[in-house]
Amino acid sequence: VLYWTMNNVFSLVKNIFYKIKNPKKVLYILLVAAVAGLDAYLLFVHHGFMHKRLLLAVAVSLLLLAPLAIRCVSYLLDTVLQPLTESPKTRLLLFIPSCLALCLFAGLVVPSFVINSSAVEFANIDGFGSPLYFLYNSTVQMLGLLVFWMCCIYFLFNKRVQTVFAIIMPSILFISLIDAFVFSGDYGTLSRLITFASTITAAPVYQQVLNILCVLAALALPVVIIRFGRVKILTGFVSIILIAECAISIVHLAQIQGAYSEYERTLAGEIQEEKQVTPLYHFSKTGKNVVVFMFDRAENAYVEPIFDAFPELYDIYDGFTLYRNTVSYNQGTLLAAPPLFGGYEYTPAEINRRNTERLVDKQNEALLLMPRIFTETADFTATVSDLSWANYSWIPDMSICNAYPKITGHNVERKYTDLWVKQNPDKVKPNITSNALKRNLVWFSLFKAVPLPMRDSVYDDGGWWSSDNQTSDIMEFIDYYSALDFLPELTDFTGETNAFFSIVNDTTHSGQKLQPPEYEPAMEITNKKKSPVEKYRSVDGNIAMFKRLGEWIEYMKENGCYDNTRIIVVSDHGIGTDEGRDLDFPAEWPMSYNPDHNHPLLFVKDFNAKGKLVINNDFMTNADVPAIAFKGIVENPVNPFTGKEIKEVPPEEKKASGIVITHNWRPGGNGLYTFKVPENDWYTIKGNLFDFNNWEKGIK
Repeated sequence: VLYWTMNNVFSLVKNIFYKIKNPKKVLYILLVAAVAGLDAYLLFVHHGFMHKRLLLAVAVSLLLLAPLAIRCVSYLLDTVLQPLTESPKTRLLLFIPSCLALCLFAGLVVPSFVINSSAVEFANIDGFGSPLYFLYNSTVQMLGLLVFWMCCIYFLFNKRVQTVFAIIMPSILFISLIDAFVFSGDYGTLSRLITFASTITAAPVYQQVLNILCVLAALALPVVIIRFGRVKILTGFVSIILIAECAISIVHLAQIQGAYSEYERTLAGEIQEEKQVTPLYHFSKTGKNVVVFMFDRAENAYVEPIFDAFPELYDIYDGFTLYRNTVSYNQGTLLAAPPLFGGYEYTPAEINRRNTERLVDKQNEALLLMPRIFTETADFTATVSDLSWANYSWIPDMSICNAYPKITGHNVERKYTDLWVKQNPDKVKPNITSNALKRNLVWFSLFKAVPLPMRDSVYDDGGWWSSDNQTSDIMEFIDYYSALDFLPELTDFTGETNAFFSIVNDTTHSGQKLQPPEYEPAMEITNKKKSPVEKYRSVDGNIAMFKRLGEWIEYMKENGCYDNTRIIVVSDHGIGTDEGRDLDFPAEWPMSYNPDHNHPLLFVKDFNAKGKLVINNDFMTNADVPAIAFKGIVENPVNPFTGKEIKEVPPEEKKASGIVITHNWRPGGNGLYTFKVPENDWYTIKGNLFDFNNWEKGIK
């Protein structure tokens, strides 16, 4: 009915124009009026970003050039493009490869670059095993859009329109390649849902101008080549691009499948989904327990505001001390976690000094230092889980524990996701991650293909023009959150000897929005109260961590296992938010670098400690964790890998030598033996983290 109605409306308008003396002139006047009205609305009424309104107004205004464009195209068809117009075979041999090359570019090449950067992150999403499924999906979408439907449209028209299509498709291909690989841009870390970690910023004006000039050149290139009678050269260019895309795709597909096969071979059995929760952490009621919780990216600056907003936490965290003046060695886990687990021998500078030993071996040493010392010198058992970058694997390879009978290693994150979702069906939309990923991969290809000035409009602040308002990767968050939420069920009190535990969890790493007041996952976030903490970016994960860990602490108290347990809650680094910086650092900070990146959580409760939260301002680093863990238990602890003694350094003698401000987060970004760090990115800090005068360049 709608089609029939609109067809009649179209016929009515057409008949009216047929009865007008100068229908083209009248139509153009109407177009001018419409464009003027829309431009006026965009520039003076609409409240969106001015640069986007200007961009759209310019694009709309270009419609006024339609008559000129039609004349130019008609002229070109009669002159320069006549070889294509008169040769069906030639234009088809140009059109079809161009469509195929665009299809591979948007459906396979660009998405494969994304997935190949961290293939394991895209494995086993919503029941889809290999990440290759998502490349298959994006390729099929592009086959339909850029090959099947384009061919259908192509063969509907006469030879002149076909010629226009035959010349436009290679132009679009050249523009896309230039935009994607010459003007790729630096937008920061890309998440699993194909959103950037921070708001994207506009490229410098000179880059945008240069990009537009290159786009115009690419648009004209096919016409120029044909003008000099070199149609075969143009077809050859397109064919070479198509072959190169096939080669790149084959290499990426092989690498992705290889990474997935390795993941399945070494880790799949370890992280298979459980149908019920079985205790893994066996605490002792009679002996001593030491537990180190490493919450990735937990924010030191948020602790006091969170406790003030939720005063019940002061009672729950009885006997804890917050070391406020604590520094970490990097803003990424790769460089910041080794000193946390292994102490001062594993700072970035010290690791680089051992330049004949592989980085991965030094990483594994750091992870195993505390459990080895506890089990080999203090009659402890040790249980460790999800150790950061174990064996330099994105999903930690806990087989590094196999050589030590008294150390038990587990992967707990990702293991209880399905079980948690089954128990909480009202809190999560089904398949949200896979559905969003299947859509966003194609949109990311469009993002890379368009010129620089258009990219933020395509990105749409991470929404990618989706009508679904829940576009965050809730399932990845639940991979981590479920392990923390099930912590009481994962804990029992059957341990017969002293016990050490090292538990890594990424709940605090996410910027996931959660449902107050308990800060749990929800399909729709409502009831957001106007409390002071809600203005802080990424605060929800930190609140959830304190609440869920608080429930575990209450469970420990109920079972008489709190006083005999030393609890260390620490992070590898801070979030690096403006809010975190403004809470603890002076307003006038001379560096462009945000020091909150290097401000990790250090939160400790000793044996039998009592009392309200204590704020300690002694200078600390997260490399002090091993010494804190061993204190009073292991006398003169010695690193079993190097033979060097691990000493507690007094605050007045302490310095954080070799802080790295480079964001160096992937093992593949470094050498085999040392971290790659620019000379100007080394710092040494001592005394007071919050005083810039104490930040000295270099390794001191």
